Amino acid sequence: MSTRPISSTPPAEAVARQAPSGRDVVLAAVVGAVGATVAAFLVALVAIALGAPDDAQQLQPSAFIPFAVFGAVVGALGWSIVLRRSSSPRRLLPRLVAGVMLVLFLPDVLIAASGSATWGTAVALMVMHVVVAAVLVPVYARFMPPRD
Repeated sequence: MSTRPISSTPPAEAVARQAPSGRDVVLAAVVGAVGATVAAFLVALVAIALGAPDDAQQLQPSAFIPFAVFGAVVGALGWSIVLRRSSSPRRLLPRLVAGVMLVLFLPDVLIAASGSATWGTAVALMVMHVVVAAVLVPVYARFMPPRD
């Protein structure tokens, strides 16, 4: 008979086993960056086709590609940390994604409210954030799956 207390928290070894390899993090970041860039590019094309100003600086590839790549890399690193630290990363994921989306929407609203961009451009950027997240979450799940 074991004398260990019953706990709902998994032992540290179980949480540590969820840590993705460095190779998996790099693959997720690279594949995510490519997917995010393609998705953002398509959203920008559709936004311009639907009437967003074609000279909107925020919808130019030189403006959004660095952000897409940066977001994919930071997201991959962040998800790897969540997998290492959280006892239930699968339950945490929807809250994390929703929180990040809300934070990312703030600058979009502010640039439109300040007159630096049209509301159409701001909405296109918000859609871009959602579409990029819709690409990145499955990529991260493929290369760094949660195990809870």
